[in-house]
Amino acid sequence: MNNTLHMKIASWIAALGCFLLLLSAGGVAKSGQNIGFGLLVLSLLAAGPGVWRTVTRTQLVWATAAWIAAITASMLYAAAVVGIPVDDQTRHLWRFSRLFLIPLTAWAVAFSRLGAHRAYVILFAGFFLGMLYYMAEAGWPWFFNTPGRVDISDENEQFYGMLSATAFLAAIVFGTTVHQRATDTWHRTLHYGFWGLVALAGIQGLLISLARGAFLALAVALTVWAGFQGLRIVKSKSVPWAGITIAVLLAATTTGALMFSSVLDHSISRVQRDIDIIREGADPETGFYRDRSIGIRLNHWEAAISGWRDHKMLGHGTDGSRHVRAQADLPERSARSAPHHFHNSHLDVLVRFGLVGIIAMALFFISYLRTVRSGNGAFTHPVTQFAYLATLIFLIAGITQTYWTSQVAWFYLAGALGPAAAEGFRVSRSVTPANTISNSSRTSSSSRHENATRRSVSPSAMSPTP
Repeated sequence: MNNTLHMKIASWIAALGCFLLLLSAGGVAKSGQNIGFGLLVLSLLAAGPGVWRTVTRTQLVWATAAWIAAITASMLYAAAVVGIPVDDQTRHLWRFSRLFLIPLTAWAVAFSRLGAHRAYVILFAGFFLGMLYYMAEAGWPWFFNTPGRVDISDENEQFYGMLSATAFLAAIVFGTTVHQRATDTWHRTLHYGFWGLVALAGIQGLLISLARGAFLALAVALTVWAGFQGLRIVKSKSVPWAGITIAVLLAATTTGALMFSSVLDHSISRVQRDIDIIREGADPETGFYRDRSIGIRLNHWEAAISGWRDHKMLGHGTDGSRHVRAQADLPERSARSAPHHFHNSHLDVLVRFGLVGIIAMALFFISYLRTVRSGNGAFTHPVTQFAYLATLIFLIAGITQTYWTSQVAWFYLAGALGPAAAEGFRVSRSVTPANTISNSSRTSSSSRHENATRRSVSPSAMSPTP
């Protein structure tokens, strides 16, 4: 087969895989996620050794390999020292290895020339359509007439709250920069309308899930974003009225939604209950907190830290959290609640993989953020902003919930973080089909020209046009 045609077919498969994976990641559809993942793997295999060699020279891929090596070492250590058979850990090894979905998605977005912005449009179109589907299935439980929390996706309220917070963040970041990408009235209206609908869906998802971690994470992310925008205005001495108008409208909509619903009353009562439990402190005799709400999490966290101390460097293996939970003498409700994790993503990594795992994961995210910045430019670029703040949302939301045990959470990470790293893959290693089939001299020349052009173009001009 002609080499050019061969690469085109591989890129078409990558484009289809990206579309299915991103749409399903936003819509929380597992079958579509699996099919999309399969197509991406097929595309990578079809691309051939030339592409494989360039991909394996990427820093993010090596950081992913280091993570997989760390958790494999932990699994073998747990089998030899802790006494947890390898057969009981292999399923969890595969689960935690799925961090590779982020660089795989980044490569596929670059290889198919989809572009980060188009990828995010697909992702959050899937979120909006998924919201409509799940709302219809649940009987349209709107936040203003539904007391309490509702898990419309059957993937727990905490996850859907985090997904909704990420969607709202995307609407803020990309919605306030529409004027930079769209030059004519029709396209601007279309984009403003789309991100407005995503924002409304994000508000609905947040207010029916009432996930504390998601609210906290979004509040911190938006504070960072607003602070950065304020500094830009002060330094530039020019006011971006279009972006400010959109931000004010979204803030007013959110405030109105809170004021004219029962959400505030319900949330305030939960927060007050949590404050009371923390004030009471641990029981002097048992050492445990009151066995409800935040007290259950505090009991889990203490058990996690106690268990980690037994195997600090390599942890208890890929299924170590279940092992430590089974050995901990927790109160009744704390022992019964989620016996396979500790309601904290970071403590779960620490217990399972020890300090080696924490370091490997930190290196991965540092490498990821560097890849995003190298491809898109400084924090002034909307894609860079979203990637950094979406990472922040995930890390903060993980303080009160573990997401590692859910398939949809891994595909959420692939969809939310992967596209932003695509430009870093393309610029640094020239892994698009046209560059891959060219000879080495043309590749080198193209890379130098592209990098020089990127340095001379402003960040707003580099944003892909959908």
